[in-house]
Amino acid sequence: RISMRSSEIGAAEVDGALEVTVEAYLEGNRVMRKLWFRDDSPVVWMRLAGTADGHRTVVSRFPTLLRPESVVMDVTGGVVRRPFTKLFRPTFWAAKSFAFMRDEEGGTGLAVFLGGPAAVSCDADGALEFVALRNTRKEKAFYVLPLLGNPAAGADYGEQHLDYALCFTAAGDWYDNRLHVLAPHVLHPHWKDSPHSRQQESGDGMCDLDNDDVWVLAAKRAMRGGGLIVRLYSPAPSGGEVSVALRDKRITGAVLCDARERDLAELQVTDGRALVPWSCSIITLRLSTA
Repeated sequence: RISMRSSEIGAAEVDGALEVTVEAYLEGNRVMRKLWFRDDSPVVWMRLAGTADGHRTVVSRFPTLLRPESVVMDVTGGVVRRPFTKLFRPTFWAAKSFAFMRDEEGGTGLAVFLGGPAAVSCDADGALEFVALRNTRKEKAFYVLPLLGNPAAGADYGEQHLDYALCFTAAGDWYDNRLHVLAPHVLHPHWKDSPHSRQQESGDGMCDLDNDDVWVLAAKRAMRGGGLIVRLYSPAPSGGEVSVALRDKRITGAVLCDARERDLAELQVTDGRALVPWSCSIITLRLSTA
């Protein structure tokens, strides 16, 4: 429910999923929501499309019976735990692809997967909310002084879109429930034929990794030097090793690089697999092939 007006609801089977469409109005603006349910997954996929009046920020809010003590989310380079408030009430934290809160007594939790950079807030009463539509001016103290760390500015009177998904989890933290592994597949599911899902499948299909905490961010021809550049990412670096192989070629040499593709150190290659020490979130490799 987003207003006191009745909503129009429709349902149909689309791509092997039950698609529920909800058309409603907020302050006279049409808001269209779509939900997808599948019998082989506990995830509920959602899409919101609509417009917001000037100087308005519209959020999606999910009140629950959970009683969390904090909210966990992934950011560029890792996963962090945030308090409910810091200076502002409510406080909205920047998240990358997922946010998670867990009941401290029962252990069950709620995970939300966010399609793009998001701003997430949570409170001790178990309500999780995030920014869905935004059409507001640049924030300034006393309407005069610009605020540091608040670069968002400019009105947007056009239709905005947000893709996201929800999933209740069993007991355990974000790592136990493998949220960092699920996030890319939940946001771009295989049953929805989209450019994002096809791009992810092509990237994952090029390399064979022996650790599902690590996945391929990019694979391309080297712009500096020769070989193939492969960039790996993990929000939970373990300090161990990951073995990397190419599925259609044999690796003959591997070099650890920096982000500018400058060689740093030779890596061991055994039976066509490169052994990569894992001590940080993002690692770049230069691979030579036969």
